[in-house]
Amino acid sequence: MPASPESFFPTDYVDSRRRFLSAAGEAGAALDGRVHETARGARGEALWMDAARLGPPPGAAEAMLLILSGTHGVEGFCGAGAQIGTLQARAEAAPLPPDTALLMVHAVNPYGFSWLRRVNEDNIDLNRNFIDREAGAPPRNAGYDAIRAIAAPDDWDADANLAAADDARAAMGDRAWRAAHSGGQYQDPVGIFYGGDGPSWSSQALFGLLDQHLAGVKRLAVLDYHTGLGPPGYGERIAMHDPASAAMARLDSWFGGDVTSTHAGTAVTVPLSGTILDGIERRYADAAVSAAALEFGTIDNRHVQLAVRADNWLHHHGALDSPQGFRIKQQIRDAFFVDEDWWKRAVWERGVETQRAMLEGLAL
Repeated sequence: MPASPESFFPTDYVDSRRRFLSAAGEAGAALDGRVHETARGARGEALWMDAARLGPPPGAAEAMLLILSGTHGVEGFCGAGAQIGTLQARAEAAPLPPDTALLMVHAVNPYGFSWLRRVNEDNIDLNRNFIDREAGAPPRNAGYDAIRAIAAPDDWDADANLAAADDARAAMGDRAWRAAHSGGQYQDPVGIFYGGDGPSWSSQALFGLLDQHLAGVKRLAVLDYHTGLGPPGYGERIAMHDPASAAMARLDSWFGGDVTSTHAGTAVTVPLSGTILDGIERRYADAAVSAAALEFGTIDNRHVQLAVRADNWLHHHGALDSPQGFRIKQQIRDAFFVDEDWWKRAVWERGVETQRAMLEGLAL
């Protein structure tokens, strides 16, 4: 009998990795992983991107459900909890179809998970890092240039920064503000939502894992856990496929219409450049890829954005080991993880429902 959902969620990266590996071992999963050769965690620990595989080995599965956690580091509490719970409950779950594998990648951004940051060791937002670099220069976010003094100030006054952001949002309109602030930018390496000037360690490590594990896979469903947008505790299924694509039609069918689209303007997030789901779809184009983010709301978006700006300022200008640093770290943790039982149950229930629908869809 698996434990209650409230117990699945870790306290930090070290606890999460220990529990993920333990649950994977008990479930009989095959383990794989990549260790970061240069960056270290907040406690000086080694940083790992770990993978656990159930079902047929590489080369023997035609279908796969891929579940990602921690693409945005500090958001890893949510996705890792869902992964740990899924592994613990595996003994009582319906068996996987003979041609289907389940692959879980824990802590795509282990640095951010350990240090309580959305970004990685190079200040890169991984969900903006997967642009098609062969297609030309990265897109320029002109709106970001206009709000740069708010997005990445040299000095920090939380009240003044929040007021300035509110004024800019009112002047620009909410959607234009969100596109400028959070849509992704490639011109400011010390700014927020920076996509990087090349592939990150995480993107290379992830593709190294997936190149091996996706051998022979013809039907791929991808679920990437995220937090910070939308009503508290609600998990919105967000697709980034072309609205007219077969992939979007599959997701719409699998979820009974309960899926939103960034491109159609129905999602809680604006269209983003360089997402991990876009990168996977592009790299594994020979497979029928059906990908969705599962986004869980936490606190109001104004204060989620404020926490991101505060954390960015702290790591570039502030002192981590100070009362202010501790407050900002608690602020960003709270912005992306609601450490309360009702929220954890909501994540677990929505996650189970979504994973089940994707497995059933793969079998069609």
